[in-house]
Amino acid sequence: MSALYFVDLFANPFTTTKIIDVLEGPSAYMTGTVVIRVPDYISVQNPIDASDLITKKHLGMLAYYAGYANIHFDDLMDLGDVDLTAPNVGGSFGERNQITVFAGQRFVSQMVGLVGPNPPQVIITWETYEAGVLDPSTDRTQQGYVEFPSTPSYFTCEVSFDNGGHFYPTTDGGLLNIPLIGQGTQFIIRLTNTSGFPIRLLRVGSWAVIY
Repeated sequence: MSALYFVDLFANPFTTTKIIDVLEGPSAYMTGTVVIRVPDYISVQNPIDASDLITKKHLGMLAYYAGYANIHFDDLMDLGDVDLTAPNVGGSFGERNQITVFAGQRFVSQMVGLVGPNPPQVIITWETYEAGVLDPSTDRTQQGYVEFPSTPSYFTCEVSFDNGGHFYPTTDGGLLNIPLIGQGTQFIIRLTNTSGFPIRLLRVGSWAVIY
């Protein structure tokens, strides 16, 4: 089960804000906090603040996928690498992990440069959640973090390595063999909210490419 780390939503600067609490997922109250999810296959030891937690999380992810040397990630704490003008982009885009993608619409990253030679194989992973309303019978109604599986029932994923020249579909944690014609280091990821009825305002928690 995922570990959910809570940090202050309003702290400034955010990167050095201390961790308030940590709970086991997949859901929890999140009023006034940002949730940083660490998957159950990653071990994080004694993070001192939000930045340290995010770094250790992704180093653990790279170690989990043995045989790969590099990882590029975005935990979406700001919109610096989010493309708000790409076709079919639609949602509510805020900083500190506040990106909601409307049903049938997309999240698209800016082109980011990968290091090293053109990777022939990669693994893509992303996190899906909903900022829903938790309404327990024995407590007050509050905004809550509700983890969803990163499956095609909620988001489909396509990636490009030649700045949008070619896009290839892939799945969360699956191995993608990149055709030679599309290999490169100019990476873009796009995620499409495919949820049907009931329509869900799904959020993208983070993404990473391991190569």
